[in-house]
Amino acid sequence: MGDFIEAFAAFVGSETLAPAVEAGAEAAGVTDLEGKPPEHPAEAKDELEDPKAIVESILDDLLSPLDGGRYIVQGILDDLLSDLMAAPTLTPLVVAPVRPAMAARVVRGKVQPPTQPSADHPGRSTNQLLHMKRKILPAIWAHKFTWPFKKPVDAIKLGIPDYHNIVKQPMDFGTIRKRLNNKYYWSGSECRDDVRLVFTNCFLYNKPELDISMMARTLEKVCEGLMERMPEVEEEEGPKPAFKRKGRPPGELGHR
Repeated sequence: MGDFIEAFAAFVGSETLAPAVEAGAEAAGVTDLEGKPPEHPAEAKDELEDPKAIVESILDDLLSPLDGGRYIVQGILDDLLSDLMAAPTLTPLVVAPVRPAMAARVVRGKVQPPTQPSADHPGRSTNQLLHMKRKILPAIWAHKFTWPFKKPVDAIKLGIPDYHNIVKQPMDFGTIRKRLNNKYYWSGSECRDDVRLVFTNCFLYNKPELDISMMARTLEKVCEGLMERMPEVEEEEGPKPAFKRKGRPPGELGHR
């Protein structure tokens, strides 16, 4: 209780709050144990200016009508102070690196997005990315409608010279697979965004009634269903310890 009074007194003793507390106590007309109004002689002003004395006086006046109230409140305040002192240290938030928007560089009708992490934008291995690499992408790759989306669009070969003027951020599943193998991604959300970008680009350039759009809509539903099964909480995967095979030491071979 003493610790609380000293802490609160230091707060009340500030130049901003001290006058307000004095005015509030005087306006409240709190009485003492005998029911007499508090005296405010001029010589008592110095005593009231002590913040600790103000806090103790207010608590005594408020709790004195209660039977054992002071001990109840004291226990609550002591528990509160102990909880605050024992509060755990917050774990610093790990912020994912912000990757700059990729400038499309067309080389012979194709744009190959980067697949290697850089020093400024590192990647890592998480449970979500491993699930995407081992479970989701193989299922997408084996689907019968995935073949048009496995490689970067070749605008020259397909006869669509305006493709890269409309689609500013090309993406394909071959690039996604390379990025997963090279630990390009920082989080599973980055990989999901790339998967969805494949379909966004398709719908942006092609008319809805074309076969490629119908294939993309079907494949998009499959991908979304698979990605719903990813682990909800993302955790970084650490290096696994080296596995040593058990066997007989040299020179102790048995007889057949």
